[in-house]
Amino acid sequence: MERKIPELEEYLKCLRSELKLEAGLAEEICLEINESLYDKFNEFLIKGYGINYSISNTIEAFEDPKKLAGMFNHVHRGQYRAEKAIGLLFEKKAVLAAAIATLLMAFII
Repeated sequence: MERKIPELEEYLKCLRSELKLEAGLAEEICLEINESLYDKFNEFLIKGYGINYSISNTIEAFEDPKKLAGMFNHVHRGQYRAEKAIGLLFEKKAVLAAAIATLLMAFII
């Protein structure tokens, strides 16, 4: 079992607290970030750097956890809105559907 690094765990805790997503999606993101953090940490160790250097440079290599969570939150909100608009496409008349599709494309581009 891998040893837990308090500073990396604190980063993950902060990220988790800032994610405003459904629990399953937030946990999936945290697991991926956890793996990436520890991979980066191990890369520094393999290169011969000390533990303190590896910890600080691993954290420095990642975005601020609040900023990173904000990016995930923003992307998810955009996906939710797109899914909602697409749902309307199938429920409404063709003219309304075309108008919504045009507006949606304007926001994507």
